[in-house]
Amino acid sequence: MQQTSFREIYDTLFRRWKTILVSVIIALMIGLFAYLITPKEYSGEALLAVEGTADNKKGGLGALANLAGINITEQNGLNALVYEDIIYSTPYLIEVGQHKVMYKGDSVYLKDYLAQAMIVSLQQKISSLFGGKPSVVSSNDTVSYKITEEDPGQFRYLKTFHVDGLTRRAVNILRNRIDFSLSEKSPVINVSVKLQDPDVSAEAARIVIKELSDYISDYEYDKQHHNIAYLEEQVQKAKEEAYQAQAALARAKDRNRNVISAIPSVELQKLAVESQISQNVYNSLALRLEEARIGIEEEKSTFMVIEPPIPMNVNSPVAPRFVIYCIFSVVLGVVAAISIIFISTFLQRNL
Repeated sequence: MQQTSFREIYDTLFRRWKTILVSVIIALMIGLFAYLITPKEYSGEALLAVEGTADNKKGGLGALANLAGINITEQNGLNALVYEDIIYSTPYLIEVGQHKVMYKGDSVYLKDYLAQAMIVSLQQKISSLFGGKPSVVSSNDTVSYKITEEDPGQFRYLKTFHVDGLTRRAVNILRNRIDFSLSEKSPVINVSVKLQDPDVSAEAARIVIKELSDYISDYEYDKQHHNIAYLEEQVQKAKEEAYQAQAALARAKDRNRNVISAIPSVELQKLAVESQISQNVYNSLALRLEEARIGIEEEKSTFMVIEPPIPMNVNSPVAPRFVIYCIFSVVLGVVAAISIIFISTFLQRNL
């Protein structure tokens, strides 16, 4: 088998430079056509600062509790590490899609925009070269899913979602268009939504942030109310036990009045200790209940917006990038030309 030297390869490619040039030009034309029919995408981006979740009650009753040796420091809110799972969850994305956005001067549901304007045919892509934009027909229903409550008990929060096809398509598109990143060095969250309209992308990012804030606020509110309901039940039970212990101690004192004996004295001491313990438990629970009631009235912010989402310039999309298309086309054209040259040379030598 005849071996081919590097010099021969160079001479072959140099002689067939026209083939390489034609191949690159054709690849550039194909790349330019693909660039023109590819919808432009814009990113609505926002920066959020996550606040601490540990809430140490140091004022008012909290200081009194610390003096009494009671630690009422509690963990409030959700861990920032679960924000990403929340944002990509189906119920959350369904709620985001129920909001309205402005598109082409009309107010449409975000889910309708995602399901109709984000998926376009080749004819619509070609018409977009001449300034055309896909239209969106707003659906009549404002709630496109049903929730079936399960039996109460261990799975009382489990719900079954019945999602229609339009909403399912919108949820899948939105899930792939949201980018969430949490900095490891600082408590900063970056949330961006990439869509084909600069105003809609910025508005969608704002909706994502608002829904996340509402989700966390609802979680904290439900958690605090559940805690208050539990404390009220425990306080009532401790109150009854304290009253029973006091009554038992009073009855024992009445029975053993003017009685000189060691046994009644020991019994009275035991009942006095039990009464004191019951009273201390009741006071501790009542203090925690009062703190919980005061805390629920306080306005708490889980995160603050550092940089709000701002619509991008219509002439500065994040995708597609013309330079990337050109580089890829040139590389593809060169590779195709070299392949054609070597295949034709090989066939000429062996046929």
